[in-house]
Parts: sequence; structure tokens; C-alpha cells
Amino acid sequence: MASTGREGPDWYLEEPERGLGDDFYLAAFHRLSTTRMITADAIGPIPDDKIYDFGKRKGLNDAMLEVFETVIYRMDSAYMLNEMDKQKGRQAAADREAARNAGKTKIR
Repeated sequence: MASTGREGPDWYLEEPERGLGDDFYLAAFHRLSTTRMITADAIGPIPDDKIYDFGKRKGLNDAMLEVFETVIYRMDSAYMLNEMDKQKGRQAAADREAARNAGKTKIR
């Protein structure tokens, strides 16, 4: 963000340094996110079997697979909480807009 003269948002500036293996988990999470069920009004978790199958395809042994599943579940929980918060914000904005427009009538 140096080109604009601004430092950047707090979430960016406070991002911890990545450790060994973090890129693997991030790439896996993004790849596995494509397997979740998404409907018009809800987003589902990453299916358990997809997490397990991905870990096995990558050659993780049982102990590593248990850690992998835990990390992905926690990442997915945080993601879904964030998505729910964003949905609540969108709904609140829509409700405010509807309330503003409730008294208006359209003349043709």
C-alpha cells in the first residue's frame, strides 16, 4: 500500500508471520472451500469426507491427518462465523433501506 501513502488495514498489518506448513494449510483450505454447499441464503461447512480424502491424497499419515482435520475445521469455523457476520450486516443494511423506502410512494 506504499503507492497510496497509506499503511493498510489493521487486519493486514497485524497478520502474523507464516510458519512452516502454513502455506499448505491455506492452499488446502481454499481448495476445500470449493466443496462446501452454498444455497441462496446459507453457506455450509466443508464436508468431513472431503477434508479426509484431501489429506489422504496428500499422503498424510493418521497422526498428521488428525492435525490437518483439526486445523481445517478451525479455519472453517472462523470463516463461517465471519460469513454469518457479513450476512447479518447485509441484512441490517437491507432492513434500513426498506425502512427508509417504506413511506415513499412511486408516482408514474
